[in-house]
Amino acid sequence: MESKREKMPSLGERIRHAIKESGRTQKDVAKLVGIAENTLVNYIKGKRIPDAETVAKIGGLCGVSLDWLITGKGSMQPAPSVRDEESASDVVEAMQAGKISPAYAKAKIEALMQRHENEFETLRLILATIESLAPEKKS
Repeated sequence: MESKREKMPSLGERIRHAIKESGRTQKDVAKLVGIAENTLVNYIKGKRIPDAETVAKIGGLCGVSLDWLITGKGSMQPAPSVRDEESASDVVEAMQAGKISPAYAKAKIEALMQRHENEFETLRLILATIESLAPEKKS
């Protein structure tokens, strides 16, 4: 008995899907990545293989996980990382400059919010510990 296996999409098919889901055009992505539109079409058709830097740029522009884009495994949506010095305005500026997709910007803003919630909770616990150790002042 033969087991039916679902064919994993090729890198080109994943690039095509990422571009479509991002709402960008192939022409826009090629321009922002710094390659000819024909080169991008050749990646999509499997006639050429993009280098790692190009794959990373496409993934960032389209807001998809590089693991998914390269291997086809895991979630298409990346788990955004947020640099310590990164602010919400940095994320918005990157989105407006076309460096990241709106979907990825949204995920980064949500990660910023979560980080600040975690920091707030940690500070609240530290404050409670300090208050429990401080001697009470009597009037």
